[in-house]
Amino acid sequence: MAQNNIKDSFKGNRQAGTGFDPVHAAIIVIFTFIIYFNSIFNGFIRDDYAEVLMDPWIRDFAHLKPIFMLNFWGFIGRLSSYYRPMKGVVYVLLYSVFGTSPWGWHLVNVLLHAVNSVLVYEVALLLTNGAQPVKAGPVRFLPDARKAGALAAGLIFAAHPVHVESVAWVAGFSDTLPTFFLLSSFIVFIKLPGRSSGRSGYLLYFFSEFFLLLAGFLSKESAFLVPAGFIAYGLLVKDGEAGDRKAAVLIKKYSPFALAWAAYIGLRIHAVGSFTGPALHPPIPLATNVLTVLSFFALYVLKIFFPFRLNAGYSYGFVSSVFSAQFMICALVDVLFAVCMFIYLKRDRRFFLYGLIFVLAILPALDLYGLYDLLFADRYLYIPSIGFALAAGLAVQKSFPGWNRAIIAALAALLVFYSASTVMRNLVWKDNLSVWADAASKSPEDPYVLEQYGQELQKNGDIATAVKVYGRAADNIGSGPTLNSTVILDKYGLALMENGDFEKAVGVFLKAISMNPGIPELHYNLAKDYEILNEPAEAIAQYRAGIKEKPSAAACRELADLLCHSGDNAGADQFYRQAVLMGNSAGPSSCN
Repeated sequence: MAQNNIKDSFKGNRQAGTGFDPVHAAIIVIFTFIIYFNSIFNGFIRDDYAEVLMDPWIRDFAHLKPIFMLNFWGFIGRLSSYYRPMKGVVYVLLYSVFGTSPWGWHLVNVLLHAVNSVLVYEVALLLTNGAQPVKAGPVRFLPDARKAGALAAGLIFAAHPVHVESVAWVAGFSDTLPTFFLLSSFIVFIKLPGRSSGRSGYLLYFFSEFFLLLAGFLSKESAFLVPAGFIAYGLLVKDGEAGDRKAAVLIKKYSPFALAWAAYIGLRIHAVGSFTGPALHPPIPLATNVLTVLSFFALYVLKIFFPFRLNAGYSYGFVSSVFSAQFMICALVDVLFAVCMFIYLKRDRRFFLYGLIFVLAILPALDLYGLYDLLFADRYLYIPSIGFALAAGLAVQKSFPGWNRAIIAALAALLVFYSASTVMRNLVWKDNLSVWADAASKSPEDPYVLEQYGQELQKNGDIATAVKVYGRAADNIGSGPTLNSTVILDKYGLALMENGDFEKAVGVFLKAISMNPGIPELHYNLAKDYEILNEPAEAIAQYRAGIKEKPSAAACRELADLLCHSGDNAGADQFYRQAVLMGNSAGPSSCN
């Protein structure tokens, strides 16, 4: 009996019309624009400088070929597992309209988020179509519980503060863009299965579904697994039509999925070199990898339910022990999530489906090898939150008719909290200094976060504070020879020099060199420090060491001058000649 009820709850998906209300759509769009209005005045921050201001490919439509043929950071020759050509296409379009005026880019991203919120509303209506109407009241524009739940889903998605990183940051197009294509493809999959519409109807379904899915995949990697949730919807929920489970019908229905996946895999391998792309971290022990992934999944679940202390630089690190407090708490959350999924697989497959969408969308963010400096970020929750918003909307619907007033009051309170949090968080994302100051206050011992904060302080002329922040970062780095550790020490040493503390800078550079002696810039910076301290012999030794690793024309010229002043005319002449051959044209040697 329960199984039949589950099937019946989806039966209406075949019916024409879903009850889509333009008034509800307008409410969602206006609501979204109000809470994100202050983000439109933000500037370019973080990756925006490289992606918008430094990328020559987005300045001309003639560069569409390399945008599709190379990885996302191919314009600077950087190895990357990111393959997002659709984002590049959107950037070309936006640059042709707005140039480097950030307000236009922010405006389009906010509008795209508003459209996504309306699409969540539409999906919620589609997946509850056929449910018995239950009067919502006491609000006039909520005629029944089903529409109240769908509107709640759209508004919750629009306002959830965890989305600020994706919406108030231009680089967040990586999240808003694939979400648009995924939701559109899901709507097409539900509305236009092409099983009884003739050849032209099927072709419309096939090509619409294929291109929308492929566009989603080409916008961000985390879109790749989400359509498996759409397939689960089709397979787990019968709509009562005869022959729906026959092999020929299933192949016809799901062939656009298979073709989109195959096309994306081929394009990605060509652009990145392999499906997974380069590993961006040293090998991680299997046990540590598993424990960290299980912990991070639970942390994402907690963050979507309790969006407090949002942060651009979480200090969550690798988990190596099952007895750590973090893992034990996270393991409990994982178990509860799995139990709920199992229960709702039997009771109401809509909740199961929404949970599955969350899982499928968050899995790529748990690929620790493919991530850069930050292993955990709010933006990774943008696509998974589709499942959360739909589940929340369904919970609102199922709470009627007994708790109408209480549910509406609770929903209103939740939206007020979400909206206020979002508006305030938009201000954090106004510029780099604000973002990293906030992150440093919440992750006060994270070396990467402190390095970024110190860098912004230095750019803004607050050298004294920057030195202190870099010092805190240096005190918290590990002892291993990681590139990030030496970068922090190098920046710390340069800040000390700018602040006039040359003696202390020597010790910092020496520590960095002991960790990674193969980085020439460390030797060159230490050599300059020795020059200022009037220690030419030490400066000469460091220039020689840096040139041995990677010669530069400027370094060769500096070394030649030092050798000349020390009386080594032959050595000076050698490096003057090498500097000239490398393009230095500072003039002839005074030692000749």
